[in-house]
Amino acid sequence: MKRVLVFIALVALFVSTASSQKTYALVCGVSTYDDPMGYCPDLEFPAKGAKSMKKVYNKIGAVTVVLTSRYVVAEVVAEKLESIVKIAQPNDKIIFHFIGHGGAGNIYFYNGNAFSYSRLIAILSKAKTDKVFCIIDACESGSAIRTATAEYEDLKGAKPAFLMACRANENTGELVALASPIFTFAVAKGLRGRADIDNNRQVTFMELFRYVHSDMVNRGQSLGLNLHPQLLGNSHLFDTVISKIK
Repeated sequence: MKRVLVFIALVALFVSTASSQKTYALVCGVSTYDDPMGYCPDLEFPAKGAKSMKKVYNKIGAVTVVLTSRYVVAEVVAEKLESIVKIAQPNDKIIFHFIGHGGAGNIYFYNGNAFSYSRLIAILSKAKTDKVFCIIDACESGSAIRTATAEYEDLKGAKPAFLMACRANENTGELVALASPIFTFAVAKGLRGRADIDNNRQVTFMELFRYVHSDMVNRGQSLGLNLHPQLLGNSHLFDTVISKIK
């Protein structure tokens, strides 16, 4: 009887520990830009895409915060990320998903100001957890590497793993037929289960990349576009389960 009680206690402890693991997601989508220089024209679907992704992340059990357009400014995004970094425990996951304009080494917020990958990495690298993921739906997001095959200095030894919409010399986009940014649409499908290649009801970051890459390449070819998502950063996280299919 004593052994049975000990076994039950261990099972209860395991269940308690597993249930305490959390995923925190910050999703930012900028459709309307107030860029005095005029370099960042308005987009149609990023804000809508961000709101749609909240449903996807909530469904996989994430605690999700969404910022759209005028709320996506450096001080607010940095504050939200730092808050998540403070509360996330060693077994938790952190996801940062951005939809909007991008350029060489940067993403661009509502006021047209650049927010560098270097700054993003610096904030996220303070997290207690090693499970930190960035999903970037922006043009030239592959500029986190200098070419399609060379490593980018900022990503060497970086804590996060990155799933980027395209190579450094490519532009991603949005389709009226999808009513969504192309890349984020593929990510949503992948997280919902399309990326579960081995049918084990789980999606790893690598599985997500492979699904999104195939979807984007095929869709790009049908549209006459070159679209090649990139998987970068912390390779130790590539086999981490990011979504469990319910």
